[in-house]
Amino acid sequence: MSDIDWRSVRQDLLLGFAGWGTLSLFFYSHSYLHFTTQVQPVYTWGQAWWRVLVETIVTVLVWTLYTPVILGLARRFPLRRAVLRRHLAVHAAAGLVLASASVLIDYAVALYTFLYGPFWPRFYWVTLHYALLSYATVVAAGHVLDMYQRYRDREQRASQLEAQLARARLHALEMQIQPHFLFNTLNSISELVHDDPAAAEVMIAQLGDLLRMTTDGAGRAEVPLSRELEVVGTYLEIERTRFQDRLSVQTEVEPDVLDAMVPNLVLQPLVENAIRHGLSPQVSPGTVTLAARRVGDVLRLTVRDDGRGLPPRGERRERVGVGNTRSRLKQAYGAAHRFELADAPGGGTLVTIEIPYRPAGPHDVPEPRGGTLAGATA
Repeated sequence: MSDIDWRSVRQDLLLGFAGWGTLSLFFYSHSYLHFTTQVQPVYTWGQAWWRVLVETIVTVLVWTLYTPVILGLARRFPLRRAVLRRHLAVHAAAGLVLASASVLIDYAVALYTFLYGPFWPRFYWVTLHYALLSYATVVAAGHVLDMYQRYRDREQRASQLEAQLARARLHALEMQIQPHFLFNTLNSISELVHDDPAAAEVMIAQLGDLLRMTTDGAGRAEVPLSRELEVVGTYLEIERTRFQDRLSVQTEVEPDVLDAMVPNLVLQPLVENAIRHGLSPQVSPGTVTLAARRVGDVLRLTVRDDGRGLPPRGERRERVGVGNTRSRLKQAYGAAHRFELADAPGGGTLVTIEIPYRPAGPHDVPEPRGGTLAGATA
């Protein structure tokens, strides 16, 4: 008894009652037409309605109770090619037993209602056909439900595997970004070790803060925009130590989007790319401008520099930071995002990201740590 799935039994009973109840309404209306359209009626509808009702109720109850049994047999003995003959024999025997029992019950009710004479052999063979057809119908319905459930299970497993694969790809891309900017920052420090040891020491301390912040965010697919700006601010402090007055940063971030969720480390590689490939090659000072605003249900992020701009189309090669950011956005948002790298009006490069706007929930906000973007701006 402990092996019985009573929840499944209840569901099968409800399914059987709904199915047989609906079917009985059809046959009850058929009986009404039968009795009211007879030329020489043996019974009038007024004499027969309660008798037909008793037979209908008994039939519904019997086959409702049968339904969990038959569906259980259909699950236990599925009609699949490898075992078709053996399982067909099981269903034939079970169908004959259950159908014969149903016919006996129907006959007893028929004797009580006086709608039929005591012609047992004829009653048995005629009614048995309907009972066997009913059994086969339930078995067929059970197989259809089983096929649908297996299809749903496959779809769910495929969806789970796809989500796991996407998370794995996102994590791999993030891991590629972190060593990339770490190595670049260490190169910057090595350039200052001999020329300006004090500045190199400051950069090492700032790098420690940056590494703590990125470690805190490890494993998080998304963080609030305010948190992402903290990371960018700490990174910019490192670059300001190196470039001094040659680097200026402007921010145009609307206050109401600071709690918007964005991919972890989505801005840092773009800012790094703007500095190293846009501003660093030129001698004159340069400016990086970060902007964030909400446009309807979309969060728009832009990173702009006034450096040398993109190389000619034939010479363009996508950098690691840009390529990984593009791939991460595609994995995370699919068609619901836009990523564009283009020449900025007036010179320089403009990167535009558009993703669905989603405010941070109570569990999405990490503890503030490290520097701020405001501290790195000039």
